[in-house]
Amino acid sequence: MENEFDNLTGSNGELDWDSEIENDGGWELLPAGDYDFKVKSVERGRYAGGAKMGPCPKATVTFEVKDEEGKPAEIRKDFYLNRTCEGILCSFFTSIGMRKHGERVRMNWGGAPGCTGRCSIVVRDYTKKDGTPGQSNDINTFYEPEEKASASAPAPTENKGWTPGSF
Repeated sequence: MENEFDNLTGSNGELDWDSEIENDGGWELLPAGDYDFKVKSVERGRYAGGAKMGPCPKATVTFEVKDEEGKPAEIRKDFYLNRTCEGILCSFFTSIGMRKHGERVRMNWGGAPGCTGRCSIVVRDYTKKDGTPGQSNDINTFYEPEEKASASAPAPTENKGWTPGSF
């Protein structure tokens, strides 16, 4: 007998006691490089504060990127809603087309899922809680959309009756 929750997962991924499962888990480390991404989800939370920054709202964004074989992989990144982090917030919203460089905008987190962009992914080394070394992927840079880059490129010149390489 199928339970009403069998095919559902909440925003926190909660399963029912009788839910079916199939994902073996695990993940593969992506090589450092530039990747296209799609915003899968945004979770709202709170950062308790630390030595370098006080308490503030936090957005945890899940990105989907594709590896060299086209297999999707997920990367999660926390965005702290604090003036000290305004640069990365601006670059994120610019990369997904919700902001133009230098423009003042209101952050639209609800509109981010489904948006696409391009980023640079790096491999970070860290120490696990048990003291062993580990590695993870992190988004290092968000790129502006290609339209801006192509708009600033010089227009091709028209050939005025001469053949390159001939005199």
